[in-house]
Amino acid sequence: MSYLEELEAKGLPVPTTTKGQRLVAPGVFLAGRTGTPAAKVHQVMRKPRWAKYQAQHPGGCLLESPVTAQLGGEPWHEPFDFYVVPELLNHLVTACFIVLGYLTGMRTGEILGLENGCCPDPEGPEEAAQRHLIYARQFNIGEP
Repeated sequence: MSYLEELEAKGLPVPTTTKGQRLVAPGVFLAGRTGTPAAKVHQVMRKPRWAKYQAQHPGGCLLESPVTAQLGGEPWHEPFDFYVVPELLNHLVTACFIVLGYLTGMRTGEILGLENGCCPDPEGPEEAAQRHLIYARQFNIGEP
């Protein structure tokens, strides 16, 4: 509860998310931020004091990770919202899949068959000059 009291004292918004058309307390996000079980977060946020404050001061569930990449000297993205990350992850996976297929010439099934650690960093004194090798299962279709 000290987290909420600190936000209230500074007049800062309370992280919220929407469910349908109503604002709700993001239990998982606040639990992770405060180290409190999600059930306790929901219990506290149902109290009239915090429900009223949340309704008057809604805010996003922004992650504290800094955005360090830049485009034209400006950060390429504003701070990420906790609940948008899964969608961004899907975009990233799709982009990696397309780039991997394009640069290697692998077919869809070959890419999907890759496993974690299949492309270790090159070893040796001239690491920068060596090519990366991809290790994967080989399937021989039609051969006995």
